[in-house]
Amino acid sequence: MVRNRVSHTSLYAPSPAASTPSAVDCRTISEPNSVVSSPTNPTKSLDFPPEDIIARIPSPASASLAFPVQETRHSHTTFTIPNPSHGNQNPPTSSSISLSVVPDTISDEQLPLYYLQDEEERVREELFIAENSLGIDHPQAVELTIDLGHILLSQGRYKSAEETARRVIDCCSRYENNDITLIDAAELLSDSLSQQGSLCKAKKIAESVLKCRKRILGQDHPATLTSMANLSLRYVNNGELKDAEQLCTQALDISKGTLGLRHPITMRVMKVLALVCIEQGRLNEAEKLAAHVLQVRTETHGKIHEETISIMAQMSDIYYYQGRLKDAEQLDVQVVGISTDLFGEEHPDTLHYQQCLAATYRAQGRLKEAENLGAQVLVVSRKVFGEQHHETVRFAALLAHIYIDQGRSKEVGDLGGQVLVAMKQVLGEQHQRTLDFTSCLIRIHVARGQTKEAEDLGVQGLAVMKSVLNEQHPTRLGLTVSSSRIYVAQMRLKEAEDVGVQVLVAMKRVLGEQHPMTLDIVDVMRQIHDAQEELGKPEVSNEQEADMDMDMEDFHLFSQEITE
Repeated sequence: MVRNRVSHTSLYAPSPAASTPSAVDCRTISEPNSVVSSPTNPTKSLDFPPEDIIARIPSPASASLAFPVQETRHSHTTFTIPNPSHGNQNPPTSSSISLSVVPDTISDEQLPLYYLQDEEERVREELFIAENSLGIDHPQAVELTIDLGHILLSQGRYKSAEETARRVIDCCSRYENNDITLIDAAELLSDSLSQQGSLCKAKKIAESVLKCRKRILGQDHPATLTSMANLSLRYVNNGELKDAEQLCTQALDISKGTLGLRHPITMRVMKVLALVCIEQGRLNEAEKLAAHVLQVRTETHGKIHEETISIMAQMSDIYYYQGRLKDAEQLDVQVVGISTDLFGEEHPDTLHYQQCLAATYRAQGRLKEAENLGAQVLVVSRKVFGEQHHETVRFAALLAHIYIDQGRSKEVGDLGGQVLVAMKQVLGEQHQRTLDFTSCLIRIHVARGQTKEAEDLGVQGLAVMKSVLNEQHPTRLGLTVSSSRIYVAQMRLKEAEDVGVQVLVAMKRVLGEQHPMTLDIVDVMRQIHDAQEELGKPEVSNEQEADMDMDMEDFHLFSQEITE
């Protein structure tokens, strides 16, 4: 899909150079270079033209779903954490180092007021007292350190949250009777790594966390259910939708039975399952789930709350994919306004919501507005996240979409290829965002007359899609539209028409007649019929087909397979 969002349960924090006061005089604290690099995914700057533009591509990557639960500790831990390469930032091993000293990129004095400042100061004060009266390794001090880490994560200070989690893990490794604390810290580490784009490492840690939660607390414990929701999100982030659906459905069944339909954990699990349904193209199911969560959240938290606007944003995504663009726009505008006032202009959630509004403008044909808003978001994202972060990569992908819509294919240059390479490195070849952009890049090649490159990408894309997406998934349907465009470019009008008719029927059934993707294939069909009328016959002759330079047999085969 072109527009996909992340479920955000937390808030953000920031970067020194990037801090901006919001309408309520709150700031976020950006942390540049907060991206976790790996030996296999070295950070590489993408070459964007100076007039960069982006738009809406919500990512399923999400903030922590951690829910505070009182738990009982158990001794003799057997919990092990997969080794996420930590570069040169080794956790301190000396017990003389105070856990309350969490390095920040910018001092509090430089920022008179920022999001969750009062809460952070309260926890830091309590932590200082606990460390001095009880010792820095005392369970109470360690628990307060984890609380501080969640605040940092909520503020968007992902690197500081990661370092805090690693300090707690190092502390726990020196003592027994700390299973639950160690698991809590590992879950915080998983969330921090995920937000920095280290998706595979985050998933591995989340898998270990869930395994230990089940062993120690049992499958029905609220903390276990929360970890199941977290791991489901990690699966979505990595494009493993079947695993995400299976785990999340299991968690929802347990949560409804033990906690009830209105319990906060049930709400969170339902929200994750709604995200899975969106990614799978099951929009009616997603709408029912999201509508229930939105109703409960509004009643319990009110409209001006991060949980409420997060589910409002998810409902907007559903409207968008259903083709209800006016409804999506109305929600987007509300969400952006509330998020800006609540979190600040540079909070990651605010950037996501602005991106989604830009994508809605694009779908409505309001390309200049989409360009202006998208450009603003990309500039801030590169400063807050860095060039190689998965969010920046997604924003850049939407930039390419907007260029194409504006008929500026030549201006895209090598941007499309760079974005696709970055997506494969950061997200993986099977991730849905990578597959989405493959269709976009095919369109770029067709617009530039590079039909051979378009064909090769189509064949590669289908091979991957068949293993991870069902036949009716919007992303696979989108690739079919791309195949039809190639046929049109090659004047293979009969093949283009056959494929177009099949995908049009499927899109009307799955997405509805007014969905942007449905309207896109309608436009392709119009091009086909115009070309047929201009030629004075419905299809190209066999002799002309034989003279074609490009062998389209393989590509025709994959188009048929998609629409079967």
